[in-house]
Amino acid sequence: GSSSSSSGSLDSMLGSSSSSSAPSTSSESAGRSSASSSLPAWAGAFFGQGSPGAAAGPTPQLQAQQKAEASPLLFAEPMTFMSPAYLDLISQEEEDIARARTAVLPPLQSVVELTTAWKPPTRSGEALSTEDQAEVAPVIAAPTQAGMLLQDGNGVLRDGTRWEKHSGEEFGPDGYWKRWTRLAGLSGDGTVAWEECWWEASDYKGYREKGATKTGSSEGGAAWKESWMEKIYHDMWTQERSVERNAHKWARDENRDEWEEKWGESYSQSGKTSKFADKWGKHQNNVWHERWGEEYDGKGACQKWTDKWAERLFQGGTEQWGDKWTETFGDGRGEKHGEVW
Repeated sequence: GSSSSSSGSLDSMLGSSSSSSAPSTSSESAGRSSASSSLPAWAGAFFGQGSPGAAAGPTPQLQAQQKAEASPLLFAEPMTFMSPAYLDLISQEEEDIARARTAVLPPLQSVVELTTAWKPPTRSGEALSTEDQAEVAPVIAAPTQAGMLLQDGNGVLRDGTRWEKHSGEEFGPDGYWKRWTRLAGLSGDGTVAWEECWWEASDYKGYREKGATKTGSSEGGAAWKESWMEKIYHDMWTQERSVERNAHKWARDENRDEWEEKWGESYSQSGKTSKFADKWGKHQNNVWHERWGEEYDGKGACQKWTDKWAERLFQGGTEQWGDKWTETFGDGRGEKHGEVW
């Protein structure tokens, strides 16, 4: 009995569903609207009767589903892969060449923009600390940006300075490769000649070297020189990897007074370290010297020393005086001794 009543109820609901597509009379619409108004809000939304003016209908679960209109499927945009040309590695040399070719340089007004080799180097004035040397030494004779980007050839600046530039390469055993550039010139009045050169070298065994030199002279007798160099190599005796850096300055004026400064440092893979500085100067008949050094054995011991003296030159002999001292540390002990003479 219950099954027949449920099937009859189902047939009646299906029948009303099939007839729901036909236009409804005003009485039926009023009945449905009154029925929908009696439902809770959530029930009206569930049965599709919550929105005003919507056509009332039976339970959606039993309503014949209308065929949805076909719509195109949405796919993600296809991935674009980079061409293998974009994945090629570019060497530093190729980047430098491309940068130099695309660089637009303003016309050089004077030699000041091209190089610093046209004048003597400056003196440090006093002994540099170890930290200061590490900062100053590598940039003492660094070429200017304009000089590096200048193409090979020759020309005349607006101040009359004549210049010429050449570059080349050298090859040797074990993949040795050296690239060098030389830039030289003469002032407009012909009184000052200058030249600078910088280079890089390497080989397959891990040797690396870079450096620069600058020289100049005037027709009055003055002359100067400035250089720096740093390299990485394997020591031929211990086969340890080592690093060396050094710098040099020298100048002489028209009165034949001159001065010179040298300093350097070296480091080995075992921890051994060596640092030194050597300076001297001459003014008329007075000469003075100053030297200092530091040695570390890589095991906690070190030795520091300094030596300063001066001399006065005159007919019949010289006067000399100075002082020096040494400090030694190691194994938790230390000693210091010196002398004045």
